[in-house]
Amino acid sequence: MADTKQQILDAAERLFAERGIAATSLRAVMAAAHVNPAAVHYHFGGREALIEAVVLQRLRPLNAERLARLDEVEARARPDAPPVEAVLDAFLAPALRLACAPGGEGERLMRLLGRFYHDAADVARTLFEREFRPVLERFSAALARSLPHLAAEALAWRMQFVVGAMAHTMTCREPITWLGGRPPETPAAVERLARDLVRFVAAGLSAETEVRA
Repeated sequence: MADTKQQILDAAERLFAERGIAATSLRAVMAAAHVNPAAVHYHFGGREALIEAVVLQRLRPLNAERLARLDEVEARARPDAPPVEAVLDAFLAPALRLACAPGGEGERLMRLLGRFYHDAADVARTLFEREFRPVLERFSAALARSLPHLAAEALAWRMQFVVGAMAHTMTCREPITWLGGRPPETPAAVERLARDLVRFVAAGLSAETEVRA
């Protein structure tokens, strides 16, 4: 039973990434998964629920890892505020490792997320707010303790910048090659990229706010 459900998820993820969500029928998913036509409805209830399940099988473990790492960072720092770079590493590094996974898995994930945003915009907005908002609020609260000089609005905008830098860097298979960038081909290269991203973002996040006359 569980194997059948995973077969469907794996087939749907591959087809959604390759063809796009809008262009992939349930019939095509069932054929690729080699399952009975009723299996998708039995396990997921319908097309929209299947789309959501495909994305969540990647997103939920990622967010769980982020929160577990943040718990460790805060526990080590207690009773002091956690170091900014440690908090950012807990948020950014797991996502970058997932996006740069070897064997084509990371590239497929990024294509899937791109298709999801484009082809299933309404579902995407609802799902990402539900799954991502509590995580972002936890990390923002941790950073607010570490950066007491930042007003709430300034921190909110800078978190937007953090998420933007992360999302752009997660397309690490296609860097700006004409500027000398190369995609990270080894785990060590991915770790170096993650450390550079954390240091870069930490510097901007921690900068003093503009002095107003």
